[in-house]
Amino acid sequence: MSLRIPKTGLAGQIRSWIETAKGPFTVIDICEGIGIPPGPRRARVSSVVEDFTERWELIGLGADHRRRRPVRRFCYNTAYEKNLRSADTKQRVYKAMRLISFHGPFAATDIVKYTGVKSDYILKLTKRLGRRGYLTTIGFRPRTSTSGRETVYRVADLDKFRTEVMR
Repeated sequence: MSLRIPKTGLAGQIRSWIETAKGPFTVIDICEGIGIPPGPRRARVSSVVEDFTERWELIGLGADHRRRRPVRRFCYNTAYEKNLRSADTKQRVYKAMRLISFHGPFAATDIVKYTGVKSDYILKLTKRLGRRGYLTTIGFRPRTSTSGRETVYRVADLDKFRTEVMR
């Protein structure tokens, strides 16, 4: 996955529509609500909806079996707080990095095991912290589940990391 995904504004349009929706809705309801005609853009809407369900911004209610072909229905999670949730996740990742670094170097897969956060997000954080000098690259080790190698990191200064990164 690329870290530089172009922003189209589709997620923002969908989010504004689902926040005002009354009752359960489907992907087709979203497409009709924001004015997307049938075609390849509806597949993009479907993938954005899947991302929303992974983040618990949308809750899947199951399929509507009154139709000939069952269609998945969703409901907006009003308790979802994007900023609070991502801040908690980031702090959980930082804490795992610091705790693991007490015992030795770590890789992104180690943080995934301890926190349950997606590896793409952890790789983005490790690259950012590496550029700022908080993490140092020790070397590489073979991957456990696939072929290839993964980068091994260590927190450069534990006290500085705790005071400046883990606010």
